[in-house]
Amino acid sequence: MLEVENVSAGYGLVQILWGVSFRIKEKEIVSIIGPNGAGKTTLVKTIVGLLPAKSGTIRFKGENIEKRPTYEIVKKGMPGVVVEQNESKWNLLEPTAEMASMARVLELLYVVKNGEIKAFADESPTDLAKYGLSSPMLQLTIYQERIEKPFVLMIGDKDRAKRAYFAKVGHVEKVFDVEEDLVNNILLGMNNLAEENAGK
Repeated sequence: MLEVENVSAGYGLVQILWGVSFRIKEKEIVSIIGPNGAGKTTLVKTIVGLLPAKSGTIRFKGENIEKRPTYEIVKKGMPGVVVEQNESKWNLLEPTAEMASMARVLELLYVVKNGEIKAFADESPTDLAKYGLSSPMLQLTIYQERIEKPFVLMIGDKDRAKRAYFAKVGHVEKVFDVEEDLVNNILLGMNNLAEENAGK
């Protein structure tokens, strides 16, 4: 499903990844471990398009994605994330079931709740499909203790005219635009929620 072949990447003149290669089959779970500074976060950024690869290829479901923008990569089937709080502890329910890092979850919530809305795209939408929200490219669901309804954030298609993404929260009717940087930060945060990733 995911193939990383001889990928190198870094920041400016500083190279972090040197010829990384691995394959992940469908329904297979692979953990990437290493000390702080080993390049785990850099690798995730490169795979999802937040950081360009200097060389090598990245294929998802047989298609090269290393030069595609992040929103197109996510559209191809990267999973949504569901997190629940139970007895003050945080657990990932999707895409895998495991303990989540409390610090990372709270950090992600802070990013989401403090993100700037660029504009309201449609205050009374009759068709969410035209915004890509009937089948969102990204969905974050968080169940918190003592709060009846979960927090649900849906990110749809890109609003190219405003360099933003269409978004919607839970049962709120309005469709609004959010900054590209906010979506990129959410994507990065969602990939680091597991407890084993807390030190990345």
